[in-house]
Amino acid sequence: ARVTFAPAAAMAAEGGAITISVQLENVANLAEVSSLQLKYDANQLRLNDILPGNLLSRDGVTAVNTVKDIRNDVGEASISLTRPAGSAGVSGSGPVAILNFTAIGSGMGSVRVTALELHANGGQPINAALGEVPVTVP
Repeated sequence: ARVTFAPAAAMAAEGGAITISVQLENVANLAEVSSLQLKYDANQLRLNDILPGNLLSRDGVTAVNTVKDIRNDVGEASISLTRPAGSAGVSGSGPVAILNFTAIGSGMGSVRVTALELHANGGQPINAALGEVPVTVP
């Protein structure tokens, strides 16, 4: 599996909104995102919210348990997403998290996935290549 972002690069004026989708490509039998950890420039961006993407619920399972932690003072955030016990894993590609930022300072920066723990339906770990997306606030 591999982490990608949509858009591939983000730009907004100071005070503007930036929405970035964190996506997983080619994942198989995914049951849990145990931890998705993010790092961003706290002088450039303020993370207003992290919402679950539809990858874990696209088969109609809507009771995805979500736990999020946003620390704008240090530019870090995390989210975990778990499908209900007994539900099958999901396979394919799609968004796992939607990040809603406000641009608060000018500069060139990035949003990076610094750690990612994925588990298949039987609890086995799934390896994934991490990534980052450039962010420009002119």
